[in-house]
Amino acid sequence: MQKIRLASILVIIGLSFYPCSILSAEMQRELQAQSNQFRRIEQSAILKIAVTVGGLTLIGGQLWWFLGSKPKSQQAEAIDRNIDKSQL
Repeated sequence: MQKIRLASILVIIGLSFYPCSILSAEMQRELQAQSNQFRRIEQSAILKIAVTVGGLTLIGGQLWWFLGSKPKSQQAEAIDRNIDKSQL
């Protein structure tokens, strides 16, 4: 159940970044139309924060998946059975 929940959260995060890729493609077309020289593209602080938070979320998800989702070990209980060796 938790794996499905985690997968759905990751899909929602991925879809939330879809409009950002459309905007960056439009910005690239505008820059190519202006000139063919290299220019620094100024990005908003919100976009930088969103990319950072998204990356940290994915890293955290991977750490949880591979390191934290393992079942905890249990200590075995010893059962004392009186076995008569003459019956063996």
